[in-house]
Amino acid sequence: MKNKNSLLSLFTKFSHKNDEEDVSIQRTIQPQKGVLVAGISLKLVLKTTDNLGKTELFEALLRRVIKIKEDVFLDVLDIEKKAPKLVKISSIQEIKDTVRKVIFRNPYSFLLKSVGVDLENKPENFSQFSLVLLRTRPEITALTYLALIDGHRDGSEEDLILDYVARKCGDLKYNPEEVRTYIKSLIPDESCFYEAMLYLLNKENWEIKLFMETVIRLILSDGVVHKNEQNFLDELIIVLQNEGIDIQIG
Repeated sequence: MKNKNSLLSLFTKFSHKNDEEDVSIQRTIQPQKGVLVAGISLKLVLKTTDNLGKTELFEALLRRVIKIKEDVFLDVLDIEKKAPKLVKISSIQEIKDTVRKVIFRNPYSFLLKSVGVDLENKPENFSQFSLVLLRTRPEITALTYLALIDGHRDGSEEDLILDYVARKCGDLKYNPEEVRTYIKSLIPDESCFYEAMLYLLNKENWEIKLFMETVIRLILSDGVVHKNEQNFLDELIIVLQNEGIDIQIG
């Protein structure tokens, strides 16, 4: 897509929740060396042990999976301390997915089953749900963020996101309710949203078109279009038409 900057600027103006500039967004919209997966935004409880044997239990928001030399880290936000933290995979004793209520004692199994990341490079490990995440994770993150702009999300908005997934993953035999539970577990912030958008804008035009159609449906889903939403939609359609992407909403 040629006009990525125009589209990112448009989404920035529409989705930014605060008047003050968020410096963290400016940092994270640039590609980062060593990042295996970005824009995840899953709420977890982590149990870790340091080199001295001290155990720590804390709530965290998983944002990225990073590889530094030969080591793999979870880039998380410590929710209580409101501070970023790099957690080495080998220090993790337990991971609790707070929404799905599943406890993993093997972090690699968690990444495979809850994030769709196979660090062992074994395609046979993937479940149908993992394949769905592998194919649609950035879009799910971005759409969930947009659904939360008005302060809440409901079943109809989740249905629209599930419809997007179904259209991208029609060849997979997955359980839609498992995907819905995954959506409920996401707490995406602006940084995760823009990382997801950057990934998306490098895809084919038909995928961008499908995503943008879903964005518009989300905005229209409550039956009320505010002035800022109408301005956003008008500008969005113009940018996409300049790219040769015609949006059909019906």
